[in-house]
Amino acid sequence: MASAEAPPEAERLFNGKLIAALTAVAEAAGRTPISSRDEQADIVPMIGGLRFRLLAGRLTPDDPDAVRRREGAHEVLQLLDDQLAARDFFVGDRYSIADIAVYGYTHRADEAGIDLDPYPHVRTWFGRVESQPGYVEDVEPYGAAAAPGIGWSIYD
Repeated sequence: MASAEAPPEAERLFNGKLIAALTAVAEAAGRTPISSRDEQADIVPMIGGLRFRLLAGRLTPDDPDAVRRREGAHEVLQLLDDQLAARDFFVGDRYSIADIAVYGYTHRADEAGIDLDPYPHVRTWFGRVESQPGYVEDVEPYGAAAAPGIGWSIYD
C-alpha cells in the first residue's frame, strides 16, 4: 500500500481541537496559555509531526514536507523562546498544563534534526519542567506498526 499523508488541513483541524481543549481548561482557570491558539497548533505538526515522520521512515530529512516543517519548527521555537525570556513557565509564574502540552512535543525536537542551540530560554525551561515533582521521561521508540503501510494509520 502506498503511503499518503493526511492533508495539512485535517492535521491542523485535529491539532486545533486538541489545543482548543487545553486552552479552554486554562481559560476556565483564569489563565491564557501562550499567545494564540493558531501559534499553539503549529507546535504539534511542525515539531512532533516532523519527529514522528522522520523516525518512522515516512519522510527523509530532505523531503520538501520535512524542510517545510523544520522551517516552521524554528518559527515556533523562536516564539516560545521569546515568551520564556520573560517568564519561567508559559502561564503566569507556575507550572501548568500548558507547559506539559508544549514540553511533550518540544523536548525531543533534536530527534527531528532541529538544532535547539539558538533557543536558550527553551532549553532552560526544559530543565525547569524536568525538575518538577513526579516528572518521568517515558518516551518509547515507535513500534514497527508506525512504518508506512504496516499499521492502521490514517496516514497510509
